Amino acid sequence: MKAVKLLNKRNTGILMSYFYTFLNMICGLFLSSFLLRMLGDTEYGIYQTISSFAMYLVLLEFGTGTVLTRNILVIKNSGNSEKIKNVISTMSIITVLLAIVIMVISVIFYFSIDDIYANTMSAQQIIYGKKIFVVMTVYLVVSYFSQTLSGIALGMENYLFSQIVKIGNLALRVILLVSVIWFNRQALMIAYIDVLLSIICFIVIYTYLKRVYKIQIRFKYFEFSILKESMPLCTA
Repeated sequence: MKAVKLLNKRNTGILMSYFYTFLNMICGLFLSSFLLRMLGDTEYGIYQTISSFAMYLVLLEFGTGTVLTRNILVIKNSGNSEKIKNVISTMSIITVLLAIVIMVISVIFYFSIDDIYANTMSAQQIIYGKKIFVVMTVYLVVSYFSQTLSGIALGMENYLFSQIVKIGNLALRVILLVSVIWFNRQALMIAYIDVLLSIICFIVIYTYLKRVYKIQIRFKYFEFSILKESMPLCTA
């Protein structure tokens, strides 16, 4: 009975994943058209340029959420559930260290914006672009922590929760962007909204894990054996 229930949850999660992919595509097309019309070529162009530049920081995340999911599933199947807290603690420490690396690299990126876009942007646009970059860096770091937490939920074989959070986040993003940009036509508002939603997602996911699975994020356990096993997956 338990296996059937788990299979149904997994199938529902897969269907929700397809639905999210489809919804994300539709919302992406709508928002691109809406933002371009409301902000204009120059304003939206600055946002697109800087956001694309900031996305290089994502390469430093190394998929710790996926690795965490895999490790928890392996431990659960081996019957050694007590080791799960060690895995979560170890991967949480790795996530924090990588987040620090991301922030350090982002500082280097920040000061390189002047030289990279000196021939394509005015001085005022570069200053504006730097503001967007700072806010987007905060968004990427908070989202990185949220993705790691989502990996815990998936490791607990809860395939539905993460999809519900993603769909809810997408719906709220569309509503907030349309509402805010309609009255305040600044590309910086897009970055602010993304930061706000990423913080909300982090709080929701952490609260859910704490209440449902009694998960406590602690930084007192670090096993090099877990790091060694995870490195091939992180760099794959």
